[in-house]
Amino acid sequence: MVMPTDREEPGAIEAVVSGSVRQRWLVLVMVLGLAVAGVLAARKLELDALPDITGNQVVVLTRAPGLTPSEVERTVTRPVEIALGGLPGLEDQRSLSRYGLSSVTAVFADDVDPWLARQQVAERLTTLQELPAGVDPPELAPYSGGLGEVLQLSVSSSQHTPAQLYELVRLELSPQLRATPGVVEVNVWGGERRTFDVVADPLVLARMGVDLGRLAELLRQSTGAVAGATLAAGPGQALLRGVFWPSTPVELGAIAVVPRRHDDAHERGASGAESEPEPEPEPVRLAELARVVEGVQPRIGAATANGRGETVYVMVQMLREANALELM
Repeated sequence: MVMPTDREEPGAIEAVVSGSVRQRWLVLVMVLGLAVAGVLAARKLELDALPDITGNQVVVLTRAPGLTPSEVERTVTRPVEIALGGLPGLEDQRSLSRYGLSSVTAVFADDVDPWLARQQVAERLTTLQELPAGVDPPELAPYSGGLGEVLQLSVSSSQHTPAQLYELVRLELSPQLRATPGVVEVNVWGGERRTFDVVADPLVLARMGVDLGRLAELLRQSTGAVAGATLAAGPGQALLRGVFWPSTPVELGAIAVVPRRHDDAHERGASGAESEPEPEPEPVRLAELARVVEGVQPRIGAATANGRGETVYVMVQMLREANALELM
């Protein structure tokens, strides 16, 4: 005789399935709510091609025109490393010395606030007083990561000179790109920097009694803006300023140059009599002493694209922790 056995207790999966069948409307509402939450979360999801694994670091760049890599390492890079040593949270330092450029990377611990780290580095750099003459003050690199180069483009034209293209990019395009949310820096390469060159004739300068030092001093004093006084103008005041920013070589050539006076009135001859003072020399225009022409600054490189001649190259860097998809 076979005795009946007790029915086994239902398993966890069976209980969940049977409960879902009994509460089917509740299950449908929960699934619908989770689907809506998933759609909302997906819309805010930050998508990127590769994750930025750049560490918590601050890069210090220093321009040293004319110095060789060994000189940059000895006179620029090493003093910067010594100045940054001992900062709170600093774990490591790396450096790169190239022709005319020094790069020092200060690596901080992950728990150090990156903006606090940049502030500490900037404060230490203000105490640096050992750089040689002609070296620019150290500056912090943009707050960007290793994958911060999100956009590269070139600007070229068959109707504009490289100098005009550079000014167009520097004064028109770059400010608009920098104003884009998420952009931290816009770097520009190529083109030319316009200058007004004063080509002086040494013989003419000697005949007029003007040396190169005097000529350079007069050029600095004659251009720019000088603040003046104020005059009453009705209920208000009018500001007086002297402004001269030449825009053409002709305007610069119109500057008045006063030669030095060869005055020997303070010298006495053998007989003890004072010589007669020379009359004041008459001023002459700069164009009478030298040729004023439009030129460009010397450069050591250029930018080209697709073998079609020179161009102006632009690279946009993204702010660290920004969304590349939204920025583009």
